[in-house]
Amino acid sequence: MRKEDWYEAAATMADIYVNSHVTIAATFAQNSNDGLFSNRASATYAKRLKSHPHLHVLESPEPFPEGPLTGTLDQWPLLSRAWVYQERKLSPRTIYFGKYQVYWKCKYHFASEDGCEDYEDIMST
Repeated sequence: MRKEDWYEAAATMADIYVNSHVTIAATFAQNSNDGLFSNRASATYAKRLKSHPHLHVLESPEPFPEGPLTGTLDQWPLLSRAWVYQERKLSPRTIYFGKYQVYWKCKYHFASEDGCEDYEDIMST
């Protein structure tokens, strides 16, 4: 990309993010070669009851390891990049693909697959 083209594109980035419907972020990707999705175990699964083999119960494992105590910016490479700051602040809605779960953030709400709202502090930095 020519330098002049980059300057022209950079000047319109704020408008692009402010007017976007949703921004998709590969939050756990170490670099631009990493993908959006990761291999992970299912958050919930059906377990057959031994006492009643025809019944299944949905179970969830322990909370995802991306918790408030372990969720530092070191584990969220995308969020530590300076050029991403405007995307995060200007986008009206963002879907963050983490290593273990997906997060949704808009102006009014934050949600994660495991229902924990403590992650909002990490996403706000």
